[in-house]
Amino acid sequence: MKRAGAGRLPGQSFHSECLEYFEHLRRAGREDYAFEDEYYFTMPAVSGSA
Repeated sequence: MKRAGAGRLPGQSFHSECLEYFEHLRRAGREDYAFEDEYYFTMPAVSGSA
């Protein structure tokens, strides 16, 4: 059985899932500012660019 996210760079799965979540919110006409703040604060550390 293949592990979910295998072969991806660290943070790539997190980034993709967040984009899906933001797209879902956009289509529903909703916002999640608390999560968005956490996402932009966390992304550099997860992507390794910090």
